[in-house]
Amino acid sequence: MSPESKKQQIELLKQKNKDFKKQIKERVDGYNSTNKNPFTEQYEQNKSHDKLMDICISAFTKGNPCCDKLNYCFISSEPLVELGIKNFDILILNHISKYAIFVECKTSISKGVVGEKYEAIDNILKKKDYLEKEIGNKIDCMEFVFCIPSDKIDVLVRQIENVEKVNKIDSEKDPIFLIWHVNRFLKKPILQLFESKKIKTRKNDIFYRHKDKELTELLRVGVEVESEFVGEIYPSSHPCKQGRAVIAKIISENDRIIKTKEMDSENISKLRKIFGKQLIYDYFKDKKTLTHYNEDTIGMNLADRFLRESEKFGIIEPFPPDMYELKIPGEGLDTILSNYEKKYKEEFLEEYSEEEVFDEFTTKYKQLF
Repeated sequence: MSPESKKQQIELLKQKNKDFKKQIKERVDGYNSTNKNPFTEQYEQNKSHDKLMDICISAFTKGNPCCDKLNYCFISSEPLVELGIKNFDILILNHISKYAIFVECKTSISKGVVGEKYEAIDNILKKKDYLEKEIGNKIDCMEFVFCIPSDKIDVLVRQIENVEKVNKIDSEKDPIFLIWHVNRFLKKPILQLFESKKIKTRKNDIFYRHKDKELTELLRVGVEVESEFVGEIYPSSHPCKQGRAVIAKIISENDRIIKTKEMDSENISKLRKIFGKQLIYDYFKDKKTLTHYNEDTIGMNLADRFLRESEKFGIIEPFPPDMYELKIPGEGLDTILSNYEKKYKEEFLEEYSEEEVFDEFTTKYKQLF
């Protein structure tokens, strides 16, 4: 069943079947009674991942020795995502030596993640010419890195060993993964290179290090992250996080938002917040917002998704000809953002529950379908 026909069936069942509607309400109520629900788990996991990216990127921005002294600087988040290719989280480049480092950040090590990332290396190698054109620089040397919390090292090492053994990966000839780890419990996080000789499939200790000796020495000691990255969102940041960021922008753009006070049915003054569609596109396509070399394409897609999803969730309403009204109550920014997140969660769980109950319902009542 296609997603479109599934949605049509759900709407039909909601209209005609009281038991179906009752089951959805019970599922939503059950999720709302605990913090262990699909939205909270997904949202918190994504925020934790973004935080690890922030720390890693910070070590390679101006003001930090990797960038200032050794010229290894952050170039882009999520290279190749504009092509629909799930790849690495971070691209770092030394524009002088043409040395590129592709980093995958993982807050937990799920089964199969190392195998997936070896496939991602193949994507990078196939699209090398494309990447060089996009970033405006040659890439003469590539290295690949997992960046993880320090307490996840043993799990990752075991999985790397297994993948290298099964796939007969030769560390002398084939691309391999290095490991950076972050102690997240320090006041100032420290990014370090894992250089222990614990990876049994690698016999020579040079295969735990970067080809650049200076970079190896610096990361062996560890880089203290003085200030975390100031970019606002990444292409794969949770839509709710992206929504919070753009709504904060809407509220702060006093010269680009129309605020009209009207009296409601109870004769109480009500503030209406009306903004132009272009404000959303300008925000998502701004380099400071997105941190990607192809901010136009990705920014357009993210803006389209925000507008489409927010209208469906009742967060915004069209205000012809090319305006929208923000329907989230509140006047202070903190209140508006809190109400936005609450509304987003409600709509997310409603939609999630509909899908879950529909799948169970169609299995139980096959004769209806």
